[in-house]
Amino acid sequence: MKWIGRLWRGEYSLGKAFWLFGIVISIIWYFVTKFLSVALMVAMLFIGFSGPSAPNGLLGGSLFILAAMAVLTLSYQILAGVGIWRSAGTFPGKLAYAIFARCAVALYLTVFVGGIVVAVNTWFHI
Repeated sequence: MKWIGRLWRGEYSLGKAFWLFGIVISIIWYFVTKFLSVALMVAMLFIGFSGPSAPNGLLGGSLFILAAMAVLTLSYQILAGVGIWRSAGTFPGKLAYAIFARCAVALYLTVFVGGIVVAVNTWFHI
C-alpha cells in the first residue's frame, strides 16, 4: 500500500502517474466494474426482483455493491488525479507535457463529477 502514499504525494514520474495510474488502471477498473454491474443486473433479472415474491436481500445487496463500486471508483480517480497533478508540478521535462497532464486531469474530473451529478439527478427524477 506504499504506492497509494507515493501516488498521492506525486512521487512517481509524470509518465508513470499519467499512463499507468491514470489510463491503464482506470481502463481495467472500468471494464471490471461494467462486468460486475451487468452480472448483477442479469442475476436480478433471472431471479426476479419485482412483485410480492421479490428477494429484497438480493436487490439491497446489489445496490450496496453498485454504490461501493461507485465510491471506490470516485476515490481512486481523485487519488490518481491528485497524483498526476502533483507529478506534473515536479516534472523536469517540457512544460507543455505538465500543462497537458493537468488539463487532462481537470477535464476528466469535470466530466466524471458531471456524470455523477446527471446520474443522481436522473435517479431522483424517476
